[in-house]
Amino acid sequence: MRKTNNIFIFLNLKKHSKFFKLFLLFILLFFSVFILTYRLDKNPPGFFIDESIYGYEAFSIVKNKGFSSNGEFLPRFFKNPTQQTRGHSSYVYFNIPFITIFGLKEFSVRLSSVVSSLLLLFTLYFFLKKKIDFFAIFLTLFWWPLTAWVFILSRIGLEHIFGTMISFVVFFLLNFIFFENQKNFFNFILLGLFLLFTFYSFQAGKLIGLSYFGLAIILIFLKEKNNKRKISYLSIIGSFFILTLFLSYSYIKDGSFFYRSNELMYYCSDRFIECFIKNIFSHFNWKYYFLNDYRPPDFPVFRHSILGTSLIPKILAPFLIIGIIKLISGLIKKNPESWLILFSYINGIIPASLTIRGFDSWRSVATLPIIFVLIGFGIDYIFKKIKFIAKKREKIIILLIIIIFFWV
Repeated sequence: MRKTNNIFIFLNLKKHSKFFKLFLLFILLFFSVFILTYRLDKNPPGFFIDESIYGYEAFSIVKNKGFSSNGEFLPRFFKNPTQQTRGHSSYVYFNIPFITIFGLKEFSVRLSSVVSSLLLLFTLYFFLKKKIDFFAIFLTLFWWPLTAWVFILSRIGLEHIFGTMISFVVFFLLNFIFFENQKNFFNFILLGLFLLFTFYSFQAGKLIGLSYFGLAIILIFLKEKNNKRKISYLSIIGSFFILTLFLSYSYIKDGSFFYRSNELMYYCSDRFIECFIKNIFSHFNWKYYFLNDYRPPDFPVFRHSILGTSLIPKILAPFLIIGIIKLISGLIKKNPESWLILFSYINGIIPASLTIRGFDSWRSVATLPIIFVLIGFGIDYIFKKIKFIAKKREKIIILLIIIIFFWV
């Protein structure tokens, strides 16, 4: 039998050492850091208004020893300028280390989003690690910094990618605890902390966090058969839930909790349900993801897109379709992980659907890691089929790689 030539041995990563995989992960990290930090202080040029608010509030906390620009001590949400409602989240605190080190400037304010994006990248890696082939993971995550949607939000000092990272960690922990059967007190405390962080990390997190709290409680009832442990786990999650609501009382009272949903109520008060359903369905419209001229319909600014470039690279569309088919297959087979993925996607689109825009590259970003999970499933499926059916598999794999990396 003819020996497999070197190129296929290279691609068959199961035959390689952990060192080789770590080397590829280092390449992925270096590449991502370079793409996301190159000219970070100049592109986009100047502070966006919300960037300046987040940066200045973090600077105020440092300079005034814990007090915000409004004189409040360590607030969970920050007031909008000239308004009583609080539209800016605890993402302010994530800026503090970078502003302390580099000072108040574009680079330091935006660096927190870069770090959030990198943490999200590796959370995706750890979620996919036990589910798909390593090389499929590498190809999936290689596209992360090259995706316009990721690139835009990872280079602007706003809470969107940070909040998405926190909420995806909750998704990861729910899967790890309940479907990989890693139930213990430490993991539930960790889950409770990240549920609380989700609530305060970004505007959409208030609804996303509450939904995940509810799901965690339901899963404890369904998955834990030991009554003593069930009571203990419920007590942990319940305590964090009560703490979250207690810390939020003043923000619910002053209307800040409903900061975004009030927007839809204001503009569509007489047909709220119709507008909400329409916004839900806008997230299933492929043109928003793959056409080159995406801009929010009511707020057509270039900061939300890159002209001539789709939010998600078109080359990834076939893999996303395959991933969706695999998801549907899992739902039919009652695979619990598939239902968690579907729940998390819906959970991500509801807050954005309560605003006037519907799908929006900023407000719908909580769905982005779920989309990449499905893309990863699609890439893995194709690679497995190629290995199975190809007689001259080395040439086909080389051709596939050429198409993926050079077809734009």
